[in-house]
Amino acid sequence: MGYYVHGSTALEQRRQERVVYKEHRKKVYRRSVVSPQEKLLWLSGIIVCVVVAGAILFRYAQIYEINTRIQQMEQQIRKIELENSTLKLEVAKLQDNKRLLEIAKELGYVPADSIIEISITSPMTDVSIAMSGQE
Repeated sequence: MGYYVHGSTALEQRRQERVVYKEHRKKVYRRSVVSPQEKLLWLSGIIVCVVVAGAILFRYAQIYEINTRIQQMEQQIRKIELENSTLKLEVAKLQDNKRLLEIAKELGYVPADSIIEISITSPMTDVSIAMSGQE
C-alpha cells in the first residue's frame, strides 16, 4: 500500500499481533494485624474513656449550676442587707426621743413626775406593775 518504495516492500511494516490479556484480579484476604480480642479491648477502653468524660462533664455542669445559685443568693443577700440597713436608719429616726416627745405632746400626754412600782406575787405568776403618781 503506502510502503511500496521503488519496487521494494522491505520497508513495509509488519503488523504485530498484540495479545490482549484480561487481567484477572484475585481477592486476597489478609489477616489483620490486630486480633479480635485486642479490638475488643480497645473498644472497651474507648467506651470507658467516654463514660468517664461524660461523668466529668456532668459534674462540671452541676458545679456550674451550683455556682450560679450561689451568685444569685449572694446578690439577694446584698440586696437584703442594703434594705436592712435602710430600715435600721428608719427605725433609728422613728425612735428618736425628741420625735417621740413631740408626738406625745400632740396627743396630749404629759410626762410622769414620779413612778410608783407595785409588786404582786402569787404562786402562779410574779407580776410587777409600774404606775405613775398621777391619776
